[in-house]
Amino acid sequence: AKRARNLEVQVVRRMLASSCGAALESWKCHVCHNRDVRKLLTRHVGRWRSGAIGGAFARWMEASREVRKVRARMQTVSRRWRSGKAGAALSRWSVAVAEGKRMRKIETKAVRQMLNRSCAAAWETWRHTVVTDRARTGRMETTQRRW
Repeated sequence: AKRARNLEVQVVRRMLASSCGAALESWKCHVCHNRDVRKLLTRHVGRWRSGAIGGAFARWMEASREVRKVRARMQTVSRRWRSGKAGAALSRWSVAVAEGKRMRKIETKAVRQMLNRSCAAAWETWRHTVVTDRARTGRMETTQRRW
């Protein structure tokens, strides 16, 4: 038993001296650190729950649970709609809405082009009239000066 104990001590010394020992020591430190962090967090969460912000924390937890429940229900409903007759109808409706938006965009573009053409024609007519009037005014002023 004494010889086995001495052998065990020798093996432990060699392990601590070798790279395996360094890895083992590093792992031990990591475990201790995690334990300390867990204790600290448990203490703080306990303070939150019982302290001044305990009510707000409880409401937040309840709200987050409710959000998860609603999300799960919505996913179930969505899956049922997509897989059943309602899904086919929803798909057709979605395609019809997309087509309506596309047609509205094309119609708006066509009307805008027509308005731009008529505005362009009106603008050109107005510009021509102004140029002509200026020319007449210039000729009239020249004639008036000569008199």
